Amino acid sequence: MARLSSKPTVKSLYDALHGEDPQVPTVDPLELATKLTGKNFSKAVVESKQYRQSIVRRIVTDTLPSAVECKLLDHAWGVPKQRLEIEDKTVSLEDQSPEQLEARALLLAKRARQLRERTPSEDSDGAIH
Repeated sequence: MARLSSKPTVKSLYDALHGEDPQVPTVDPLELATKLTGKNFSKAVVESKQYRQSIVRRIVTDTLPSAVECKLLDHAWGVPKQRLEIEDKTVSLEDQSPEQLEARALLLAKRARQLRERTPSEDSDGAIH
């Protein structure tokens, strides 16, 4: 026994937008615009025979943008999880001895003097940060 699908099938994008006579749409465009959501329209376009043929043709002729190809691959095999982990590796000042703190202060003072003495022409790009 054949199963009836509750989801209407669309033969092509043209069929979704037109009826038997290509000159006369079967649905009033304003009525269609209120019923057809962006998602439904997009699905109708992507599921249409013409769109899929267009994708294959652009793959064969090497004119398919690489971004579209990447999206196709993402949909086919899934998108890898993209995660960024940040680990704080700063040294706590409370855990340092007075000698270590003094050495650090001297190093920072020396570096500050070097930066102050540098002329603007020594900067590689002259940008102000």
